Amino acid sequence: LSATVSNAEEFADWLVTVRGDTRVIVDEHRPVPLWQHMLVGTRLFDLFRDGSTKEVDPALVRFVRERERYTQPSNGRGGRGGRPRGWRPPSRVDVLDRLDREGLLPAITFIFSRAGCDAAVRQCLDAGLRLNGPDEAAEVREIAEERTAGLAAEDLDVLGYFEWLDGLQRGLAAHHAGLIPTFKETVEELFVRGLVKAVFATETLALGINMPARSVVLERLVKFNGETHADITPGEYTQLTGRAGRRGIDVEGHAVVLW
Repeated sequence: LSATVSNAEEFADWLVTVRGDTRVIVDEHRPVPLWQHMLVGTRLFDLFRDGSTKEVDPALVRFVRERERYTQPSNGRGGRGGRPRGWRPPSRVDVLDRLDREGLLPAITFIFSRAGCDAAVRQCLDAGLRLNGPDEAAEVREIAEERTAGLAAEDLDVLGYFEWLDGLQRGLAAHHAGLIPTFKETVEELFVRGLVKAVFATETLALGINMPARSVVLERLVKFNGETHADITPGEYTQLTGRAGRRGIDVEGHAVVLW
């Protein structure tokens, strides 16, 4: 299995009951190294010290503690539990700009809602963000028009085609189950070709699609599981961040969590 399986031994025990003798072979080596980072404001830190996975980078710890001195949580009534005062996470435009300056694009930003993915693209468009040059934009338009040639003009209007195309030409796109297959497949093709450099996606891109993302960004470590908002599991974190740094494409991958 080319996947993260957290209960391989338990799975093998079940296989023994239906198929006979079964042995588990576990390989934890990752062909492409994955570096973990935390983005605090516009400061990008390594999560761990000297490539170790045991000690958090002291510079990150000091910077976060300094920030926390001025951002005590408040619910607006003198109590605790609300959004920290005086602290705003970086805008999506600032995040992409930081990644671009570090050479960490293309990137997938995981947002756990369809509406959130679409809103993220609109925010970047409204801010005038442009990740593609004129030649790349022209190539994008040619491919998108070819892929959507079979759709009626009135359907394209209803589907928000022109805003979608504007985003693609600038190197931006959303990817989620609410898109029609033609739109999703076009986004995937352009991303593979390096003509879309930033994708805002739900977990549709976390499974089964080999996309050439140099980086994965997680805006939150909490998602709605159908009943409540809960922390993502270690397995989910590994699966999501594992999209960064693909074999045969990148020499290393990067996972970035926003503080």
